[in-house]
Order: sequence, then C-alpha cells, then structure tokens
Amino acid sequence: MKKIAKRYLAMILSIIMVFSVSPVKSYADEIAGTFVKINSAADLISGKYVMVESSGKAAGVFDGTNTLTVAQPTVVDDKITNPDSGLVWDFTVSESGVTLMDSNGTKIKPTGTTNVIAVGDFQWTAEFIGGTFSFSGLNYSIGYNATINSNQGGFRTYKTAGSTIKPSNFTLYKLDDGIPSGPVKAARPQASKPSGSTVVSGSAITLSCTTPGATIEYRVTNVSPSAIMFYSEPIIISSDTTIEAMATAPGYLDSDVAVFNYIIGKEPETNPDLFDPIPEIPAGAKSVFEASQLEAGQTITVVGQLVYRFGNYDSANSAILEDVINGQIYALQIFDSLSGFEIGDVLKLTGKTDIYGAVPQLRDLTKKEKLVSAADTQLIPAQEFTSFNDLKAVKESLISEWVIIKDVTLGNYNNNGSTKVTDSNGGSMDIYRAATFPYGVTAGEKVDLYACVSKYNTTDQLRVGSSTDYLVTNDTKAPTITFPVFDSAELEKDYRISVTIKDNVAVTEAELTYTVNSVSTTVPLIQNASDKTQWEVTIPGSTFTSGVSKFTVSVTAKDKAGNEGKSTKIDIAVIDEPQVTKVTPARNEKTGDEKRPLISITATNLGTAPTAKLTLKAGERIELNAVAMTHANGTFSYKLTKDLADARYTASVVITRADGKSTTYEWPFTVGTPEYSLYFGQLHSHTTYSDGSGSLDDALDYINKISKSDNVDFAAFTDHSNYFDTKTEVNPEASLYDKNLMTAGSQKLWNEYKGKIADFNASSTNRGVIALGGYEMTWSSGPGHINTWNTEGIVSRNNETLNNKTNDAGMKAYYALLSKEEGADSVSQFNHPGKTFGTFSDFAYWDPIIDSRITLVEVGNGEGAIGAGGYFPSYQYYTMALDKGWHVAPTNNQDNHKGKWGNANDARDVIITDNFTEQGIYDALKDRRVYATEDKNLEITYTVNDELMGSIIDEVPESLDLKVTLSDADDIIQKAEVIVNSGRVVHTWDVNAQSKELNVNLKPDYSYYYIRVTEKDGDLAVTAPVWVGKTKLLGISSVESSTATPVTGEEMTVKTILFNSESEDVAIKSLTYKLDGAIIERKADAGIVAKGTTTEVAFEFTPEKAKMQTITVEVVLESGGLEYEFTKDITLDVRDANKLVYIGIDGSHFNEYVAGNYKDSMTNFSKLAAESNVRCVILNSSDELIAAANNTDGKYKMIILTAPSRRDGTKLREPYATYADEEIAAIKGFSEAGGSLVFCGWSDLYENYKKFPAEDHMAAQQNKVLEALGASLRISDDGTYDDVLNAGGSEANKARLYFSTYNWDNPFTNGIVYDEKHPNDNIYSQLYSQYGGSTIYAVDMAGNPTSTLSDNVSPIVYGHDTTYSKDCDNDGFGGSSTPKYEYKAGDNRLMVLASETITHASGNQSLLIVAGAAFLSNFEIQATIADTNAELNYSNYTILENLIQYVNPTQLDKIEDVQKEAEEGVKFTVEGIVTSNASGYDKATAFFDCIYLQDETAGINAFPVAGDFRIGQKVRITGTTSSYQGERQLNVMSISLVDDTITEVEPKEVTAKEINDRTYLGSLVKISGKVTKVELANGAVQTILVQDKAGNIARIFIDGYITTDKEIKELAVGNLITVVGLSSYDDTFDGLHARIRIRDRADIICKRNDSSTPNPSNPTPNPTPNPTPTPTPTPTPGGKAVITVDKGTSSITGGKAVIKVKIGEKVLKENVKDGNNNITITLGKEVLKDIVTDSKVKKGIVIDLFIPAVKDAAIENILLSKDAMLLAQKSGQKLTINVASGKGYTVDISASELKKVTTGSKDLNIAVTLKKDTKAAAKSVGILTVGTDDTLAAGMIVTVPVKDTLSLAAGKKVYIYHKNAKTGALEEVPNNPITVAADGTIKFSTLRGGDFVISTEKVKDAVKLIDRVKVSVNSSVAKGKKINVKVTLPQELARVTAFKNGDPVGQEEAKVIYKVSNKSIATVSSNGTITAKKKGTVKLTVTVTLENGQKKNFSKTIQVK
Repeated sequence: MKKIAKRYLAMILSIIMVFSVSPVKSYADEIAGTFVKINSAADLISGKYVMVESSGKAAGVFDGTNTLTVAQPTVVDDKITNPDSGLVWDFTVSESGVTLMDSNGTKIKPTGTTNVIAVGDFQWTAEFIGGTFSFSGLNYSIGYNATINSNQGGFRTYKTAGSTIKPSNFTLYKLDDGIPSGPVKAARPQASKPSGSTVVSGSAITLSCTTPGATIEYRVTNVSPSAIMFYSEPIIISSDTTIEAMATAPGYLDSDVAVFNYIIGKEPETNPDLFDPIPEIPAGAKSVFEASQLEAGQTITVVGQLVYRFGNYDSANSAILEDVINGQIYALQIFDSLSGFEIGDVLKLTGKTDIYGAVPQLRDLTKKEKLVSAADTQLIPAQEFTSFNDLKAVKESLISEWVIIKDVTLGNYNNNGSTKVTDSNGGSMDIYRAATFPYGVTAGEKVDLYACVSKYNTTDQLRVGSSTDYLVTNDTKAPTITFPVFDSAELEKDYRISVTIKDNVAVTEAELTYTVNSVSTTVPLIQNASDKTQWEVTIPGSTFTSGVSKFTVSVTAKDKAGNEGKSTKIDIAVIDEPQVTKVTPARNEKTGDEKRPLISITATNLGTAPTAKLTLKAGERIELNAVAMTHANGTFSYKLTKDLADARYTASVVITRADGKSTTYEWPFTVGTPEYSLYFGQLHSHTTYSDGSGSLDDALDYINKISKSDNVDFAAFTDHSNYFDTKTEVNPEASLYDKNLMTAGSQKLWNEYKGKIADFNASSTNRGVIALGGYEMTWSSGPGHINTWNTEGIVSRNNETLNNKTNDAGMKAYYALLSKEEGADSVSQFNHPGKTFGTFSDFAYWDPIIDSRITLVEVGNGEGAIGAGGYFPSYQYYTMALDKGWHVAPTNNQDNHKGKWGNANDARDVIITDNFTEQGIYDALKDRRVYATEDKNLEITYTVNDELMGSIIDEVPESLDLKVTLSDADDIIQKAEVIVNSGRVVHTWDVNAQSKELNVNLKPDYSYYYIRVTEKDGDLAVTAPVWVGKTKLLGISSVESSTATPVTGEEMTVKTILFNSESEDVAIKSLTYKLDGAIIERKADAGIVAKGTTTEVAFEFTPEKAKMQTITVEVVLESGGLEYEFTKDITLDVRDANKLVYIGIDGSHFNEYVAGNYKDSMTNFSKLAAESNVRCVILNSSDELIAAANNTDGKYKMIILTAPSRRDGTKLREPYATYADEEIAAIKGFSEAGGSLVFCGWSDLYENYKKFPAEDHMAAQQNKVLEALGASLRISDDGTYDDVLNAGGSEANKARLYFSTYNWDNPFTNGIVYDEKHPNDNIYSQLYSQYGGSTIYAVDMAGNPTSTLSDNVSPIVYGHDTTYSKDCDNDGFGGSSTPKYEYKAGDNRLMVLASETITHASGNQSLLIVAGAAFLSNFEIQATIADTNAELNYSNYTILENLIQYVNPTQLDKIEDVQKEAEEGVKFTVEGIVTSNASGYDKATAFFDCIYLQDETAGINAFPVAGDFRIGQKVRITGTTSSYQGERQLNVMSISLVDDTITEVEPKEVTAKEINDRTYLGSLVKISGKVTKVELANGAVQTILVQDKAGNIARIFIDGYITTDKEIKELAVGNLITVVGLSSYDDTFDGLHARIRIRDRADIICKRNDSSTPNPSNPTPNPTPNPTPTPTPTPTPGGKAVITVDKGTSSITGGKAVIKVKIGEKVLKENVKDGNNNITITLGKEVLKDIVTDSKVKKGIVIDLFIPAVKDAAIENILLSKDAMLLAQKSGQKLTINVASGKGYTVDISASELKKVTTGSKDLNIAVTLKKDTKAAAKSVGILTVGTDDTLAAGMIVTVPVKDTLSLAAGKKVYIYHKNAKTGALEEVPNNPITVAADGTIKFSTLRGGDFVISTEKVKDAVKLIDRVKVSVNSSVAKGKKINVKVTLPQELARVTAFKNGDPVGQEEAKVIYKVSNKSIATVSSNGTITAKKKGTVKLTVTVTLENGQKKNFSKTIQVK
C-alpha cells in the first residue's frame, strides 16, 4: 500500500530510518471513516463511537490501572474524520444499558465504591439530556478530572451525587458507514510512565503504539532538543527530560504528537546539624522509618515526635510523627488526632500498620505514652520550599512530612473537595479537604503555607490541618473587636467581661480600659485557652461601690504585624440594690401541718440600716400588707401570729436600703396539703409486647428505680394492639368491653399484660409510681394512631371492620365503638398527628359523644432530646383539633421504643388531681386537667373564673378572670401567653422570673383559652384550655381541586369553601396560599361570607413538578371585630404531562352516570385511572367529543360512551340527544387510528314512559355507532333479570344482579378472585355488579343476531343460568329471542360484557368493550362495598384495572432511581423482592409497619406496610419519596402481590465503609469481621460493632422486639461474626448513623476466634488433641492426690504465647480407682520455662488447661506454683489461664499483680466452682468459690459463665458479697453491681479467695466497704507537737487523691479528706498529720469517700495542751 506522507514532525526531521515497532495488540479493526454527531437517545444504537466531553477532551483507552486516557480530536461541522484509533469505542446497546469496550478490546465498569475505573462486563445507564449523554452505574458516573495523572487529566468514575467532579456530558460521534472513508490516523504513542512522573535517574521509558506495523519517531530534550530518532529500545532517563513522539504506519496518517515530561527525583539532602529529639529507640519499639516499611496489619510500637495534625477541613483526625535518622527526616502518618498531646511531644504508640491511598500509617491505637514533653526538647523543623516543582522533585521522600512552602497564592476555598494553591512560579498543588482560611483571608492573598505532603494512590496532594497554617506574609489588616450584649453589673460583685477578637494572623495582645466616675483603668485581656477568639478579664467587685451607676469599657488589640484595632466605647449599667440568696419557706414548698411557717429572706449588698416589708397574698386576697420584718445578720424574718388557712401563697418582700435603693422578690409556697397536686409522667411507650426494646418487666423495674430528679410519677404502656391478636384469630369489636369474647391467645396475652401492671402498682416495693396499661390502635397508611385506656378488653386493626380505610370507615367504626355506652369510662388520645402517621382526616367526624371519649392530643412525640432529631413537635395540630370543636388537652410523650421509659428526654405530661391512683389519673384525663411541657419540672396552675384548666363554662359570663401560677426551680420563665381560637395570642405577660402569679381580665370574645409558656432556654408548655360557650361556627369547610388529575404545565383551580353558621356576616380579611410551606399567593380583603351561607374562593395554580405537593390555605376571617385564623391542606398528586394519556368520557348526550341520571358518578373510575397516569376528561359538548375523537395531539387512548339517557326522573327526557353524523364519523376515525372505545347500555325499563322513535332508543343509538365502526357486538334493547340470583327484596332488585360466570381466556379477567365451591358468595369470590342493565349480543355479516361469535370477539362476563332477557318497554325487542352463547358444553348463557378487536383496512386494530350497563360507575367500583373487608371487591374493579393497564401499561421505575431522587414527594412505581417480613406474616421478624424490598439495582424501605407479605415474594409498590431519620424510604400509596413464589435474594457482601457511605442503602447485605463491642438495651443485645478486614467499623442494630426468644451464640468481643441484614440509617443515633438492621437474631453467626487468645468472656479453651505428659500422681493422706504438670505444648502467634495442657483421663481414672477422689493439680515452673524467655512474647502468656470429666474425680485445687508466677513475673507479661473443666472459666493475672509475688509467697489456688444457692441470702442465686479463704498471692480476675447454672440472663445486674469464714457475715466487695455480659458470663476481680454469695438484689444487712474503714488518733497533743491520724483501709480499698477511670484489681478507690474546725489552734495536712499551734480544742473530721458514692465521716475532739 502506498504510504501517506503527511508528517507532523517533518520540519524537524533530518534523517529517516525505519525500524519496526511491536505494538500492543489491538482488538478493534482499524477504522478510516467519518464519525457523525448523534442528536437523540433514539440514535444511540450499537456501533463504533468517539466520546467527546464538553471541554473537547475525548475518552481514550483504559490505561491498565484505573483511568481512561485522554486526547483532543478535531471536530468540524459536527463530524470527526479519521480519529486517533485509540479514541474509538465499541458500544453494545440493549434494553439493560450500554456496554463500553475500548479499541484494545477492554470492557470497563465502575467499582461502585471508589473513583477508579475497573475492567469488566457492565451495563452502563446512558442518560440523554440537552444533546449530550452521561454514563453511570452503581451510583457512580464517568467524569473528567484535569488534576489526575500529574495534571495530564483523565476519566474516572465519581459519585453521581455529592462529588465535586461532575458527570461528564459526552457528545457522541457515531461511525457513519455511508460516508466514504479516508485514511485514519495512527494511534498516538503511549509511554510506560505517565507524563509528569517523578522518576529516579536511570529509569527506562518504553514507548508503544496500538496501530499494527507502526513505527515510532521521537526526540529527547533535556538541555537542548536531540535529533529525530526511530524507537527500537527503551529510553534511559538521567536528567529532567521531555520526550516528543509520533507514530507512522503503512496506510495511516501520522499520529498526533505525544509529549511526555519526566522529572528526576532528588534524594533528600542530609543535614548533620538537624537536632534529633529521639537519640535512641526504646527496646521493643520501631522508628517511624521502620514502621513505614512494614506491610499492613501488623501490630507494632513506634516512637516519634508529634509535629503536625490534619484531617477533614477543620476537624483533625490524623497526626504526623517524625524522627531524624542520620541527618534526614522521616515521617509516619497516624490515623488518630492524638488530641491529648502537644506538638513537640515525643510519643510511644502501639497500633496496627495500614496503607491508606498508598500512604503508610498506624491506626487502631491501643496504647499512647508520652516519653518526652515538648517543653523538654526541640521540634523537628518543617522543611522549606519556594516552589512546588522543587517539592515534587523529592516528593517520594517527603510523604507524610510537614513542610512550609513560601509565597503561595490561595485559590478559591472549596468546602467539598480540594482547594488549589499556586506558588510564585505558577506551579500548583491541591490541598485536599483544606482547613478554612484564617479570619479575613480570601482567595488571591499570599501566605506561607504549612502543610503535610501526601497523596492518594497516584494523586499528589497537600493536607492542611488548621487555619493557623496559612501565614499571611504582608499583614495590613487590624484585628476586629466584637462586644456581646452585656448584662448589668451588681454592686460589690466581680464582673467578668469576654469579648471576641479576630485577626487574619493572630492577636498578640489586647487590653481593656474601663472608666468609673471619670477614672480610667487599663488592664490586659487574657486569651481563653480553648477558644482563642475570646479575650477575658474580671473587674473586681470593689470597683462598684455605692454611687456607681454605670461604667464605660473599650478595647484595643494588636496583631503580630503591629496592626491595631480599637473598639467603640460601651456603657454598662451597675445595679445597686440588694441581692436575695435564700428564702423560707422554700420556693414551692408545702408546709403540711405547719400553719405558721417562718417567712424569711436572706440578702447581700444591704448597705446600712436596711428594712424589709412583707406582703402575703392568697390569690388576690391579701393576708399581710407591707408588714415590717425583723433583721439580723443579713436575714429578714417574720413570725406569724396566727395560723394560715390551707392555700397557695405568694410572698412579696421589698427590701430597702438607707439610701433608698430597693428590690422586690416574690416566691410561692403552699400552707397545708393542697386539694390538687401536680403529677408528672408519660402516656405513650412500648415494650417487647409489640415493637419496643425491653420487656414490660424491664420497663416496670426501670420506672421504679428512676431518679427522683427525673420527676416521673406515672407512666403508661401502650403497646400496639395488633400484636395482641392475629389476622387469623381476630378479636371482635364487642371484645373491647367484654374480654371473654376475645380469642384465647389474645385474652392470655392481655391478662398477662394488665396483670403485671396491676401487680406492680400493688407491690410493697413500689416507690410510689403508677403504671397504666393501655394499647395503641393503629391504621397502617391510614388516618392516624390512637391510644386507649381503661377498657376491659382490646381490639386491633386485624379486625377488618376496624381497619377499613375506605373513606375512613375503619376509624369511624372505632369512633362508634368508643361511643358505645360501655365506653363511657374509657380514655383515648390522638397520637403524633402529622403527615407521617396521619391527621385523623384533619380531625374530622366530631360529635359530642366521641368528643367525651377522646380527650387528649399529642403536641410533641419522640425519644430524642427536645429540639433535636428524634423529637417531633406538633403544636399546630392541637390548634386544628380545637378549632374543629374537639375538647382535648395537650400531652407531650416520648413514645419510647428504645427503653428509658419516662426519662428519655425532659418532655412530661402533667395531670392535676386530688386522687393519685390509677382511677384518679383516668378521671383527670377525662376531665382534661392536663398540660404538656418540654421541661420536666415546670409547674403551672391555670383557672378561668376559678374553673380549672380543662373546664367548660357553658354560659358565657360578662368577663373572664384568668389566673396563672408559674414556677420552675431551675429555669427562668421568659413569657406566658393567652392563646385563643385559631392560635391567636390575645395577651402576653413578660415574666423573666422563676415563679410568678399572673392574672388578667378579658372579654369572652372567643370560645377557648389556653396558656402557652416559653422558658428562656426555649422550652415550651401548653395547658388544656378552658372553653367558654359554644365553639365559633365558621371557618374552612373544604379545599378542593378542579381536577382529579393535576398535570404539569396545566392551570387548575384550587377552590376554598368557607362557611359561616354565625348570626352575622364575616369578612374574609386575607387568604394565603402555600406550596409545600412556601408562600405562592396572598389575597387581601377577599369579600364576605354571608351569615348562614358558604362562599367559594378560587385560586388558579399551575403545577410545575410531577410529585405529591401540598397546598396550604390560610384564611383570616373577621367576626364581630375579632379575627380568626383557619388552615387547611389539599394534597395534589401532580402527573407528568409527558407521561399522561387521556380517556374521554362522553357527557354530551345526557349520558347515564355522567350527565344524565346519577350524574357525576365516574369519579371513582377517574381516580383509579389516575393511579396509572391516565386522565379522564368529561366531554361536555359535541365539539369536545369530536375534538377528542379527532385526537390531533394523540393524547386520547380511549373514549367511553355510556348510554345516552332517555329518562328524566319518571318521565321521558325531552329533549334527548342522539349521535350526529359528524360525531359518528369522528368516533369511527378514532377507532381506525387505533383508539379504544367502551360502549355501555342501560335497561329499556328506563325508556318505558311513552312512545318515541325506535331509532332513538338508547341501544339503537349505541348500535348505530358500533355498526359504523364495523363491529359485530351490539347492545340489546332489553332488561337483564334473574328471579333466583339477585339482590333480594323488592321486585326491582331482580334487576340488581351479581354475576360470577367469567371467560377465563379473556385477559381482562386476570386477577379476579374465584372460588368454585362458593361462586356466588362475595366472601370467597368477586362478583360482577350490574344494576339496571341490558344484555349484549353479536350480529353476523348481514347484521342479524347470531349465537356464534367470531374469533375477534371474546366474552368477559356471562349471566347466571337463571338470568333472562325482558322486553320492559314492549317494543318487540329482547326477551327469549335474545341470543345466548356457549359458556361450556350444554350451557348457553346471556352475555353482559365482552371485548372485540376490530382490524381496519389500514391494518390498525381497535379494542371495543361492550357492556350491558355502566359497569364503571361509582356504584360498581367502590374500593370496598361495605365497611368491612370481609366481602371482596366487585370484579368490575379488577376488570377495569386490567383495562387501564391496557390503555397505559405501568412504567416500572428502578429502585436506584428512588434512592437517587433528592426531592420528597416524587412518585415512583417499583417492583422488587421482599427482603423483610411484614408484621401480618410474622411479627417477630418484622420491622414496625414496613418492609424492605429490592430489585436488580438497589433496595429500599417501604412504609407503611402492614399486610402478610413475606421474604422472597415479589410485590409492586406505588409511593412517594420520603425520609425517616435520614433514611430514604418509599411512602406507600398502594402495594400488591405480583408473585408469591419465594425467590431468594443473595445478600451483597459489603465492607464497613460501604455501609457507612450508604452505598447499598436499603439492600440486603452481609458483612464479616470481628466483634469489637456489644451493647445491651433492657437486657437484650441491641448494638454490635464489627470491624472488617480493612479495620473499619460497622454498626449492627437489633430492634428490641426482633426474635426476642433467640440467643446469639458465641457473641463476645474478639470473636468472629457474620451478619446478614438490611443496610439502614438512623441520624438520631448517638454514634455511627449508618447501620445494618437485623431481621432475625439467627442471621447473626458468631464463632470463636481461634487465631487469638481465648477471650475471657468466652472462657472455654480449645485443648490440644493429645494429653500433656503427666507424671505419676503423688498420693497424700485422706484419699487425696497431687498431679504436678511440668510442661505443655507451646506456640507463639502474633506475639502471644499459648501453652496447652491436658490432664490425661486415664490418670484421673486411676486416681479414683486408688481411692484418691480429691485431686490437686499443680502448674509448676516447667510449664513456663521454655516460653517466657522468648523475645517474641510481647502480648501475654496463655495457659489452656483441659481437665476431662471423670466420675468421682473432684478437682479440689488448681495451684499455680510460686515459682511459676516468679517466672511469669520476669516476662513482664499478663498471664491468662483458661480452665476447661465443667462449664469452664478464665483467670487473668496482670503483670502488675505478678510483681507482688515474692519468694515468700504461697502458691496461688485458681480453682473456681459455682453452685446454685437460693438460701445463702435474700435474693441469692448462687455461691462462687475462689481458691481458698485467704489473701491471694496475686489478685486475679475471674470470668465465669453464670447463665445456665444460675439462670441469669445477659444484662442482669448481680451483687457479690464475700462470706467471712470466721463470722459468717457477708461483706460487700468492690465494684458492685456486676452486669452479666452478652455471652452469659460475669467478670469478677478479687484479692482474696473463699466463698462469694451472688445475689440479684442488695443484701440489706451486709457489711459495707465503708464500714470496714477504721480511724484512730490521740485525743490530745502538746502545743508545737505533731500527731498522726491513722486511717486503716481494708485491702479492698485503694487510697487515691482523685478518682480515675478503672480500678485496681480487686479494689475500689477511696479518697480521705481531713479537716479541723479551727486552723488557728491546729492544722491538719492532706496525709493526716496534725500540727498543734496554740492551746484550745478543735474538732477533727475525717471524711472517707468511695468511688461507688459511699461516704462516712469520723469525728473526734482533740485538745491542744
């Protein structure tokens, strides 16, 4: 072939030589051709493409590691001619996606977890937007990054959402085979190392080309360009080099020139003068250099100097250790901020090696130790650079070192990625997740930059840890000074001032000048140690003397550059008045029987000759009026001379000084015991009886032990009632009041539940708290949840009557049930009203009876802290309920599901009662004597005209006297407000005090009044109202939409119907419209609503987004000069106009059920159609019918023609309408175009009024159109009747028919429920409803009726065999001549519904549905036909569902698209496999009211779901996007079972990082790793932390109600674990928000980690298979024998020595045979001899001792010999002995305890036995015997299993007491109580042996530790002499000066404090030495305090002589 000689390097070539180059093999055929831009998604088909990004860069071949190469092709006129072959991609396009393969034949895929591109077959999602394509998969998209590959750029994958690298928008150019091809360019050469790489001198660079037969020409430039050469061998690089290369090949154009730049890496310079802070590495440790060379996963100890910290933005999570070795600096990254140390400290750290992004690091630190303080050494300096090129030249040696780069220009700060910085030469680097710039510093400024050099794989980066690391080099900005709002100062009190001073560099000094009475004083400000922006000083109180009323302050501050900032001057007031410090009686004190309490007040700053006057009030009654009080020593007092009546009093004291300054102080107290008291508690919580965590027993125990300060007097338990019965065994409604009617299982559960509560309330150990037992009635996806109490029985949503959600029928039925006479004593509460669980249809269906049953509504709900996540206020719904006429009181409940019953937060319900019993509480709730508070001790009393809150004043008085008393012991009450109708505030008190009595007189203008209290910290409280007269009868009746199917871009009308039932007109002051909370329209003065009428106000609105949207209408009405506000919502299901199809419903011919009789009765069908994006439009005129049939825009898919009415009541409709020719022609055209049509008949009974033309009859008119279409089906002019099977009753009901004979071959019958045994019983079978209809028939080609159906006709529904045709209008049509059709052999029947497919001449087919009646009217397709789901829906509903699916088949969405959707309320329809059971199938493995499901793309939570769906079934769900606790979920609108075949979903194996990144949120996942932590909640495992192989932690979460009967075996810290569950998220959790949610505890599999030492919490060791050689036992007198073990089988793994010892079974049997039943086993020093001296042993010594069970062989003692302990002592290691005997146990002896062993020590008996014993003490369960009763040679920690032997469950607390062998007394041991671990063991440390009694409660008469302390001292001492106080502590107490974390083995810490009463006589030192100073008597007090809170004082009088 002739060579084409266009040369890019021709001008610089001087010699041409041809060498052959071996190219990389190319899969793709080399293509010479033209690639043309494609412009639509439809153009994307399989073929060859060039992908050009918006920047002009094209994606090239995969580079073999993680990136697509990049090049820039030439584009001319939307064409690329002969592109570089390396840019050509093979696309394979299918319905599933696009496969991408490069020119080398490499297919690419995303990893779904990282940014890299990987090799593999994958279906990418191609999305076409705005002319370009993006490619995504697994939540990642292909994107271009200009900074990778040493800033050469390339394509990788990046997170589709949230990444700073956005998805690339590719213009695709497809090879056009139709355009003649020319020659193609050869592929651009590639180099073995990326351009820009730093390489070592001598590196070889190889060049290659993918074009077959290519030759590469190149030249090299280092100092000057070389000659052009032909490549034949690697190019050796010895200096900074540029290579330019071009490829040529026969038949190809020359390639583009490739340029490769290389920098020779420099070795770091050696500086012998560098200070080395670590001259010697301690033994056993490594240097940072050695550590950096190790592989990941090794546990090491490293020593280095802390020089730097960094992390993500301003949060440090990593540190740098450096060391100087031979004059060079080395560094190591530490994944820990080391926050407890200072920069410069020399540290010794123990942790695990790791490689993160190619950077060595140490992580998972287990030990941190400071060797040298920063103050005692020098800091290794940062290495200095002036350019990034210099830095990059040595970057490989700089990894993790801290540096300073001079004169750097800052780029734009990026808070979501990297920030670019540029040096003075134009070179740049990125700071990854940079710390924020200093205050006042912006992009463009120059700084000297401190940073750490790092990288991520191949990407170089800097890390900057603090804003102080940007050093401004030319500082001209002065500091800025900001003053706070200053409180007033007080006389003689120190006044602290704190101001904020900020600077772009650093403030070096600041001073404050304060001026008092023209005298100025300047003092330095001190910088706050923790917040460097705060500068503080305290002005002494002596400054503020009498006469000082104010002072002035100003501040001056300077920075390092000397820039000075000055503040303005601020005046601060000085309050000169007395300050109260104490009162009696105390605030809110109840004096009881004391009727003459001493009233006193103590104050400071009283000046001279102060006086005080007391005013005492009981309400408004004045008892004492400004009476003088007696003064002495700062206290004023008043003694009452007569008894006070029992009442609440307010004392008000005015203290006045001689100078006239005064203060007034008020406080309340109560004389006697008040009639009503306030009781605080909770009215909503759950246990494991339903979906709560913790049993009811746990809950009752919890509230009984709750702290008094938590203020919980009562608690209600309200488990979900649907957990007490089942769907198959349902409690009937009547069982609510007669539990004998309950099912047996339900009755048992309910009796147990209520019985436990009753027993608790009656228990003598009850502290006085009252428990209430009720239930929560729920409607999943229904109107709301309701708590109910005080009923004999229980009902639930399992009862289908009560669960019917059609038009709220179930809730109405429940209201009716509560309203029965038997329910008069019941109490109910509206729970958590809102969008999530429902608003009770905006509190509809009020009536006086149900109003007396439901008396409470929650204004707050949730276990989270007030104001934080997990707490959900709903005050607006309280107002809504009140405005709807409900007489309800507010409550604020925790709805506990996680335990902490009553005190999970500070929300409380407060009841006011004089009878604090269970019944008294119910009475108070019914009387609404309740208020709700977010503060746990806010006290409120509120009356109107002396009527308590919750009262109803029927007769409207002339005025209202409101009295409010407020008191809070520890918070300031800011204000109180009077709230009336519609939430309006009519009066406000500014309180600003801890207590106040308030009153106001108001006109009775409104119908209810309640109090809202706001505290200074933001907490709210609201009281029950007092109602006055009748509720105002005005407001919003309804808000309606003009269309059932709102559509994007189409204007609609929102109609607000206002009503006014008052006696005068009301003005519409304003209407405000909000869309999803944002105001979109306001109308002012919108007219009036006349008295006794309604008014409609219209608002035009055009939806823009297809989603669920809420329009809120807020209306202000004015009546009688007063304004009332009302609010109502309407939710719009907005459809996408582009996805919508239309059905036209003829209404232009008085059509039956449309515009004729029963008009407007097609709404149910319209709603059903709308669910499938089908919009029904009533065609009200002939023009509209013709336009729809002409269908010019193609949107109509079907037209429905019900019968044209001839009936007008009881006479012929005149005039009536017939089809015009042009209408018929249009309908025919619609059919010929492929449109579908529905024709409905009606009985001729409704034409039987008078004669009119036969051709005008309804059937004739419908048939006229059918004939025009060419159809064979016709509608009969008759009536359909049945004398046998009909609705029954009157003669007319013979035409009300329900058919059940279906043609199952017709697809429109799919899904109809049918039972052959009960074909006509709608309990079992769906029936087809036809009322007042006709029959249908077929005609032959000649138009004559025929009983033979053509193949294109298919019956759907037949009549019964007893159904007949009747000629009702006697016109000769119908009757016995009506054709029948074969249903089955020998059984011909009338036909009432059929389909026909017409094939027109054009080939188009049209579907016809012909029915004898309007089978789609509201009467036939109700969602349910009665208020009970016991009856099945009419089959009409199912047939129409199928028909709508035919018109517009459901478009299924991918679940991954639901997860990606950012907006709430967007509708999706998905199908997926269920991955968690619904509660209706199995409550024990179901999450509350939800399921998870997943398809091939992702998984998701669906809520609410309450059916019986089970794992493995396939379901279809339509719902909207929503979120709960941060987890995306699908809010279910409808759910249906698609396939009940069980399909297993294989869990995705994931890493902890993928869980925490929410990569597979909602999907079934599986993780394996090691258990690092186990947390219990209410005695059950709730949280498990799992560490995976990468060292990352994932959280496993188990809801407290999940399979509570199952135990997780082998669960212990350190053991291996594999978990299957759902990837979930909870942002209210205090810790890792991401979690794996467990469906079944059996899905958690644990096993012992045999690779490490047996964990103490799982003590049974794995023995060696062969017995240890055991010497012949030594017999001793008395049938005893001693077996001494001298050696075992040893090994060292991971620094841990393991010695396995097995006692031979034969030896034990022989001893028994010889009569030696009591055996002692001794572990001698030989067991340890060979192992303890091995230097590899660094992590402890473990002895696994296996003792087989032999009958009659009793192991009396197991002795660890003194010599063995001394040998272990030398190793410096911890010693662990795992004893496998019986159930096994573990003994741990720490290295510090081994140090106590001496040559004089005894052997240590480590034998441990456990036996059950319930008589040793009250509530005892067993006795633990440890060794022998004596002080042990070394303290030891014993871990022993107690679960089986003592029947103690995990989480149970036990108390342990040592039994004194001499006295028999039980003595308390340290660290009680001890909690049983998750694996059923207890861990007990002790310094002595003997018997230890284990009890489940404290033993009352046991000797306390504190009681064993003894104190002695002489009673006299001579002046000038000293004596010592002797404090004797038992060995179980360790004396300390301050309590620390953790206790010494077998000990509890104790502090001893000495005090004397008079230090002038004698003093006492901190160690108890008394020094006598002068004669006299002093009292010595010695206080001993234990860490467990026990305290004891010892006092003695000492005489100094």
